[in-house]
Amino acid sequence: MQRNEGFGDFVPFNGNDSIPDFYLKKTEVSNADYLKFVQATGYTTCAELGLDSLGRGSFRFNPDSGRFCFESGLSWRHPEKKGLQPANWGELPVVHLCLEDMKAYARWAGERLPCVREWRVAAEKNRSQSEKQIPHGNTWQGLFPIRDLGEDGFTYRLSPVGTFESINGTFDLIGNAWEATTDHCMDGHLAVGGSYLCAPNWCRGYLIESPICIPQGVPYGHVGFRTAKSAKSSQ
Repeated sequence: MQRNEGFGDFVPFNGNDSIPDFYLKKTEVSNADYLKFVQATGYTTCAELGLDSLGRGSFRFNPDSGRFCFESGLSWRHPEKKGLQPANWGELPVVHLCLEDMKAYARWAGERLPCVREWRVAAEKNRSQSEKQIPHGNTWQGLFPIRDLGEDGFTYRLSPVGTFESINGTFDLIGNAWEATTDHCMDGHLAVGGSYLCAPNWCRGYLIESPICIPQGVPYGHVGFRTAKSAKSSQ
């Protein structure tokens, strides 16, 4: 498979009998990436428009209560508290989006969301069986939800995209933010890779075989995405 011009932010992967060759974005889509899209299009996300009877806002994990709660005013612009942005906001993965918000960005960028099989090809390549059982990214160290020890340098929070290098030229495939895919489940869509909230006693989403189902039309503060491109035929 040959690298095509214009794919510098993407890593090429060979497909298999069930999927063709493809390119996967090196990092999760960041807030800075998404801001360019919104500035160009004026797009408004589901959290900003409002969620049925809940109103404007989104769901996030509250370390004080140890629960996932809906909070008014949360959005991709204000991922932690209404009216506030982390100092490194632009470098963090964009979250608090519904699947359609992610697809809208991908269409604008001339890209698409990957399927679960593509993500697994990227995550499994050149990794031994033992390595597939070990988190190598921003995950939870300690007993969830009581205490995150922060041994990876990040306690109760997302890390900037590109922080943890994976084996195959990608970053943060495991942990940080769950990554949405095009695969559907009973009442939503599948996400892969785990997040900063994944701990062995609670969520082993950092294992390749453990996707989760995200309900349709519901944004979360620990779910983001990265994009993919189909490979052109090699000559």
